[in-house]
Amino acid sequence: MRDYRLGQIAPMANVDLYLNSEMSVEEVLEFGADHVALATGSTWRRDGVGRHIRPPILGAIFPHSLSPDDIMDGKRPDKGPLIVFDDDHYYMG
Repeated sequence: MRDYRLGQIAPMANVDLYLNSEMSVEEVLEFGADHVALATGSTWRRDGVGRHIRPPILGAIFPHSLSPDDIMDGKRPDKGPLIVFDDDHYYMG
């Protein structure tokens, strides 16, 4: 998702990106920008709440439930069968 969004934002003439830049409040204010967005990172939810499903899914959190972060960290299910739940409808599926 990060790479997709960076690709969409990068060509915009009215947006400047400062990735991995430590800046003080004073340094940010020196830009004189009308709007400032701070992205501090995120993690995938484990309770089933997503774009379309708003309440948590009962029973979604089990020790053997894996998030996309878990998979990207190299964790794998012990054995099948396997269910992939994707409520983003764009990026992960």
